Amino acid sequence: RKVVSKLPEKNVYVEHGKEDMGGRRKKTMISIGVVLIMLLAASIFFGFRQKNLLNFRASYEVRLVEAETAYSDSLLQKDANPTQARELFAKSQGLVSSLVSEGIKDKRISELSVKLEQNKVAILGKVEGNAVVLRDLSILRSDITTSQVALHKGTLGILDLGGKRVIVSSTDGKETTVIGGPEKLGTPQHVAVYADRYFVLSDRGIVELDRKGVAKVAVQSDSEWGEIAGMAAFSGNLYLVDKAGQVWRYQAIENGFSAKQKWLGQGVEPDLSKTVDIAIDSSVWLLSSSGKVSKFTRGSPDSFSISGVSDGIVSPSALYTDENLDNIYILDKLGGKVVEVSKKGEYRKQYVAEGLKEAKDFVVAGGKILVLTETKLLEIELK
Repeated sequence: RKVVSKLPEKNVYVEHGKEDMGGRRKKTMISIGVVLIMLLAASIFFGFRQKNLLNFRASYEVRLVEAETAYSDSLLQKDANPTQARELFAKSQGLVSSLVSEGIKDKRISELSVKLEQNKVAILGKVEGNAVVLRDLSILRSDITTSQVALHKGTLGILDLGGKRVIVSSTDGKETTVIGGPEKLGTPQHVAVYADRYFVLSDRGIVELDRKGVAKVAVQSDSEWGEIAGMAAFSGNLYLVDKAGQVWRYQAIENGFSAKQKWLGQGVEPDLSKTVDIAIDSSVWLLSSSGKVSKFTRGSPDSFSISGVSDGIVSPSALYTDENLDNIYILDKLGGKVVEVSKKGEYRKQYVAEGLKEAKDFVVAGGKILVLTETKLLEIELK
């Protein structure tokens, strides 16, 4: 004990918290493990997601590339082959529309949609027109129900079936008067205008009115007439297109009109049973309800066919041209548009506007399409 007591004293220290340190290390390792597992799960999730996105894109990529190619080719063909350019453009539009309707969202689809909209007029000639009310005819009378409009040198003759009268108006709509009436016109069917003379085909024959409303029967009703599809005035002469297969001409003479003449040449017997309108510019143009436009010059058929109207003419109801216009215009009422075609049959453009589906008739004057609805006269600017 004496020896032991003389040995140096060894101090013993107890380090507190050692057990806590081990616990923290264990927890840290567990946390790192959890994070790694989460990262692995996330990478697997995003990997599957990326794979699904790639598969989804692959499902429409072919059509999108086809739409982009068709659009690019339409621009290249715009001047060299306008018809083919329109077909390619329409194809691209159809593909894009299909992709959008499926709910597919892709930046390239959005960009292509914008390009198609921007070049719609240049390629398709489709003009979104703004139909402005030029004149509200119901202000003149409460029972207005119009059906046709005719034009000659800035003067309009509008046939009002409701009141069985003629409304005379300037093309700017500022001067408007009402002439005629059932006691003078009888039951009206068609109207034509020439040099301040207004002609109405009715059950009494062809009644002529002047601006003061003075009326006389210029041509007596004829039992040989069949169903008259339209009437037009040109160079002072009157023309009636008969669905039975003839165009009757009444030539202007000093005191009125000559007896009727068969304007179509001998042996010319076209099927006019579906004719809905007539226009004259020295040649006679006839519109069929099928959309066909027939041209006759000096009484004989003249070669003419329309090409390049991409979406067709659904419901043709009226036709207009004159000797001062380079084009002919066709009202497609059901389609809500007016189609412009050159006198060689080449499609130019189409005007789509609110109000055209309610149109009764139309004319073209002063760089504008003047559209007649049941109670209003509208105008659309030509482009």
